[in-house]
Amino acid sequence: MAALRGVQLKDCTIRPLLLLLSRKYASRPALVTEGRQESTKQNLPSPELKVSRMSNGTVIAALENHSPVASLSAVVAAGSRHEDLSLLGSTHCLRASAFLTNRRTSMFKIQRCIDMVGGNLEITSTREYTMYSMNALRDHIHDLANILGGILTKPLYYPWELHDIRQRMRLEKSIAMHSTHMAVLEDLHMIAYKNALRNSLYCPDFMMEKFTQDMMMDFIHNHITSSRLAVVGIGMSHDAVQAAAERHFKITEGSGRPIDKVKYIGGEHRVHTDSKLVHTLLVAESSSVVGPQAGAFAVLQHVLGAGPYTKRGLNSGSKLSPALNKASRFPSVAMAFNASYSDSGLFGIYSICPSEAVSDVIGAGLAEIKAIADGKLTEDEVNRARMQVRARLLMSAEEQKSVLHELGSQALFTGKFVAPTEAAESLNSIVAANVVDAAKKVFAGKKTMVSHGDLSHTPFLDEL
Repeated sequence: MAALRGVQLKDCTIRPLLLLLSRKYASRPALVTEGRQESTKQNLPSPELKVSRMSNGTVIAALENHSPVASLSAVVAAGSRHEDLSLLGSTHCLRASAFLTNRRTSMFKIQRCIDMVGGNLEITSTREYTMYSMNALRDHIHDLANILGGILTKPLYYPWELHDIRQRMRLEKSIAMHSTHMAVLEDLHMIAYKNALRNSLYCPDFMMEKFTQDMMMDFIHNHITSSRLAVVGIGMSHDAVQAAAERHFKITEGSGRPIDKVKYIGGEHRVHTDSKLVHTLLVAESSSVVGPQAGAFAVLQHVLGAGPYTKRGLNSGSKLSPALNKASRFPSVAMAFNASYSDSGLFGIYSICPSEAVSDVIGAGLAEIKAIADGKLTEDEVNRARMQVRARLLMSAEEQKSVLHELGSQALFTGKFVAPTEAAESLNSIVAANVVDAAKKVFAGKKTMVSHGDLSHTPFLDEL
């Protein structure tokens, strides 16, 4: 190299030589021997799913898919539907206080331990359950199980820390209610049900300042118990998940406070604003997620139209989109709404349109449901809808987060897991007659209607 430093690189043959010497590139590719090729091959076993129940009632579910990123989750039947009138907003406070100090670790240590291994902690809640999820590289997931167990089973709720999270709860609620879509959904459940599912996902304003340590501990003692807990893992063996549950998730044994059965009552709620777009949701009671008609309602949703499949698309293959184009000269959008819970469900039409077009849009949606209820449905339309439902089921299985939520909720409420491939195959038994029966139930059922926007041209429920 010393001899080459004084040479002016005018000859193109010297440049490759310098690159080889300075960057230490190989002059030719290395030869791979036959023995070396065989030694690098690894045949992983097929993914294994196992679900079991411990003696204390806790469900253990594990899907060992050999993923380099493992997920561990604790799912408890403690959603907003389990709040009584004196503890409204408890689940909102529960998820907002996940990072607070507990008997095992401090707030600083929780964040520090997760950051050091590049992990992630997420707490989500629905009207039926709360899920504590953590993911990290599979070599570190066992180190974080102690953190997750402490958050769930050893809370302290110091008064000064509860005071500090009130601002966060207000912010979360404000962001959610700023979306008309979310506000309509919250009002829908409040009007449709008499109890349980009517409770909001967010804490009422009058309860923000009232939560105390005793109130939160009372909610946990009555609702976070061994029989209402499922510990699930992906990228972990069943034995590893069970060992983590036995060591880190020791909570009160028993079934906790009885769960009230939901009561559907229906009704109407109107919120007049200065918005020129009117959001309207018109539904009737449908089927629970485990009911015999659950599959039929899923197919009916896609027959009517579950939303566009391409960005800014019109979903022209559905029934609702062409019907809206004929019914109104104003630009409008409508899709079938389908929400299923453990003991109830809601099905109907969600529409967004200018104020002048509300009557035409709602009328067109109801007319399409009535047409299906009268039997105006072909097998080709049912086959197309079945394929769309099947595609959504299988595509949801491509995301580990989606599989984790589905595995956790099914294990908690049914004690087993129906894989997306099995659920997709079960759709083959749904024929046009099943979809027609589902449409009849919706059209004849007691309605619930919620409207937000300029309601000067919006009909009342009894006028439809």
